[in-house]
Amino acid sequence: MVTFLGTLAIVAVFVGVGLLIDRRWSVLPRKEELIEAGRKKPLGSDHEVGLAPATALACEPSRLPKVIAQQRCACKARAMERVSEDDVRYADRTLRAVKLRCARCGAHRHLYFELRPTS
Repeated sequence: MVTFLGTLAIVAVFVGVGLLIDRRWSVLPRKEELIEAGRKKPLGSDHEVGLAPATALACEPSRLPKVIAQQRCACKARAMERVSEDDVRYADRTLRAVKLRCARCGAHRHLYFELRPTS
């Protein structure tokens, strides 16, 4: 019985220390990051969410820099930097097209956002 309680106490201490470290330095991904990363292609689309005007991301203007900062290049670098942005019309909607460039390999990519008003 002592061995079982000792093991349980050691596990509890390690879990507690892990949670404290995660709250301080964000080791584990947050719920919002997992939702953005886990989005699949919409039905009938050849593009992932945000990579084409038809699959534009609905986003508040204040979240735009955060979403752009989370983008990864095909070379797995998280060093995408904003090159330019422009407002475009697509299917009676005004979208914000943001051109990104990878700082590591130089690849270019566009992201499309449907900006919604802040609440």
